[in-house]
Amino acid sequence: MTRQATFLALWTILFWSSSYSAIRIGLESFSPGALAFLRFAVAGAALLLLAPFLGIPWPRRGDWGLILLAGFLGIALYHTALNFGEIQVPAGTAALLIAFAPAFTAILAQVFLGEKLSPPQWGGVALGLGGIAMITWGNGDWGWRWSALAIVGAAFSTSLFFIVEKFLFRRYSPAAVTVYASLAGLFFLLPFAPGAVKDLADASLGSWLAALYLGIFPGALAYLTWNRALQLSQTGAVTSFLYLAPVVAMIMAFAALGETPSFPSLAGGMVVLVGVILANRRPALSAEAAPAAQRGAAGP
Repeated sequence: MTRQATFLALWTILFWSSSYSAIRIGLESFSPGALAFLRFAVAGAALLLLAPFLGIPWPRRGDWGLILLAGFLGIALYHTALNFGEIQVPAGTAALLIAFAPAFTAILAQVFLGEKLSPPQWGGVALGLGGIAMITWGNGDWGWRWSALAIVGAAFSTSLFFIVEKFLFRRYSPAAVTVYASLAGLFFLLPFAPGAVKDLADASLGSWLAALYLGIFPGALAYLTWNRALQLSQTGAVTSFLYLAPVVAMIMAFAALGETPSFPSLAGGMVVLVGVILANRRPALSAEAAPAAQRGAAGP
């Protein structure tokens, strides 16, 4: 793996890991939908400014349906559900639950793409689901549990997004798909715009800055740095950095918010990570042949 790819992958993980804490700060003033809208209004503006320099073509009319579906699943639904879940679920715990997304993708890839899972991989999926159960039912009341399940739903939504991306990647670059999906997602988030404008009037400076940060860094730049890292090195080597994200997110949440994960969350999270590693363990593959679970990245 080249130094540049390593540098870009690490920066991406730092951006994505920091987003869980930034979401918690943003939710102090904004509703989940309003925060998602503001994040991608900023991200969309940034990506539109960068699009001419990235050589992004206008999408074919026949692909608009897939692009809208990608935007709905990977942007609007995913981020709204994640924001809703983080009202009660700590940032580090949310990162541990989202970490299961690649295992969901491996299951969906078998259904839609014919990428077969071996018995050990199915064992990893089962182990990861057990970890999710430990996190969800080992903490708090039913309000907390519904919030945790919303984050699990967000992980499933982004896994569906990875499958849709597979078809778009046949015609467009990863950077182009990022721009298309972000703008399509913003379209579905427009119903939250009036609430966002209302929340802005009374929002704290910290929440304002959190929304801007989420849009520019985890929302726009991180996807571009991740895609560039994938172009510079083997897919498997780059995606291995994803396993660092929950650990880094917990460290950041402790430093920024003083959050300490409970024992059930920590133990369940470790089980989830082991399960995801097993579920995605395959022989070395080229970037073109890499499984869908590795090509996508759960960018929070």
